[in-house]
Amino acid sequence: MNAPHASTHALPPPLGRLAWGLLGVAASVLALIGVLLPVIPGLPFAILAALCFANVSPRFHARLADVPAMRGSMQTWERARRAPVRTQLTTAAGLTLLGFVETLRIAASALRGVAARSAR
Repeated sequence: MNAPHASTHALPPPLGRLAWGLLGVAASVLALIGVLLPVIPGLPFAILAALCFANVSPRFHARLADVPAMRGSMQTWERARRAPVRTQLTTAAGLTLLGFVETLRIAASALRGVAARSAR
């Protein structure tokens, strides 16, 4: 692991840290449920939990920023308060594809139901 980098990340006041911590715990529980149940996506909740806990602990924030896959995105976020353009485009494309696939799945299910009722 690389040496921890100096962070300009400012922590919220104690009450805010408590709120971030509680939100992080709730997101962790939802992420765990998402792992166990296929109808709930777990990854977005795991990412939310990591971000919440990063606001609670400077040590956790430094470790999260040291992960190679997170480093660039976190640096861009801390510098410009936005996600990198590539991340925005990838997310938009993924969500669009997911919406299209789900629409097709729901339409196919509805058509099977209509076909089953008319066959009776």
